[in-house]
Amino acid sequence: MLGTGAMGGTIIEWLGRVGLRARGWNRHSAETLDETLAQSDVVVCALPLTEATEGILDARAFACMAPDSYLVNVARGAHVVEVDLIAAVRSGHLAGAALDVQGREPLPADDPLWSVPGITITPHIAAQSSTEVIAAQFVAALRALRRGEPVPNAIDRTRGY
Repeated sequence: MLGTGAMGGTIIEWLGRVGLRARGWNRHSAETLDETLAQSDVVVCALPLTEATEGILDARAFACMAPDSYLVNVARGAHVVEVDLIAAVRSGHLAGAALDVQGREPLPADDPLWSVPGITITPHIAAQSSTEVIAAQFVAALRALRRGEPVPNAIDRTRGY
């Protein structure tokens, strides 16, 4: 799991519940990104999009990934250099990818991603929040504001997420 925040942490927890061994990587991890990629059969990207993470999954990263490994991106399309991903899948180095997000959305009908066997495109639906969750978050933020407290889940503009 690339990214261990709210989304990545939840995914790691869910994977553990079904008996899969999952571990996370973030900017504070002791192991490098390359080491993490090399030891993973499936790489799930749940990173925030920052200057440091834009294009982080490129030809160099794909070369570090184990042969026949698989990429899942549920974060932001700009994390993946799509032409490099296409090359890695077409060459057979990667088994494939599931992309819930792409660099251009909606993905045009003539985009090359559609024609690569092994790449699955979904319509940005990995994190569909329920109305109950959205309402609860709104109420919590409103109450915090009224009490003069910091708003929960606020974006730290210096970090970019």
